[in-house]
Amino acid sequence: MKIILVRHGETQWNTTGRFGGHSDVPLNEKGKNQAEAAGQKLKSNTFDRVYCSDLSRAVDTAAAIIKHHDINVKYTPTIREMYFGKWEGLTYKEILKSYPEQSKEWVKDFTNVACLEGESMKTFYDRIAQAFDEIKSEAKDDETILVVAHSGVIRSILTKELLGSIDGYWKFKIDNGSIAILEYDKEFPILVGLNM
Repeated sequence: MKIILVRHGETQWNTTGRFGGHSDVPLNEKGKNQAEAAGQKLKSNTFDRVYCSDLSRAVDTAAAIIKHHDINVKYTPTIREMYFGKWEGLTYKEILKSYPEQSKEWVKDFTNVACLEGESMKTFYDRIAQAFDEIKSEAKDDETILVVAHSGVIRSILTKELLGSIDGYWKFKIDNGSIAILEYDKEFPILVGLNM
């Protein structure tokens, strides 16, 4: 089994460091170009299944890829980015300034403390781990699966599959429009490409 993971192209919020989460922020021009570039890179691949976050930045990125392929896409909210609650649309500095008490607790233990009215890193990781296990359970050993999602989603999948826990989450840098590839030797995952 091969899993190809693609992060959506750039948005304006990415360029200004705003917490996007579940907010439906569209691709900017650079992001559209990145999506097209990912489509060109994956043009010669054959996909047996395609899964995509239902947010437009992922949907539009997936559209640029699958226009080269005759395949249906399963759009699902289960692989959306982490939900930042009241902090969506804010920068890190704005969060610290506007929510000093809540953000202080969050900074101390961001893995377990939830964003204000949002998810904690652990809750998010568990959601993605479950969603990814379901994706794998639907696939056959010889299939190639495309997943188009978000940086946090791809980090969660990589740390789960390669390290077995949330602990490696920040060890993976996932660029906008980039491709990561996991190949499985039976149940054993091997990272064969990152930020392609």
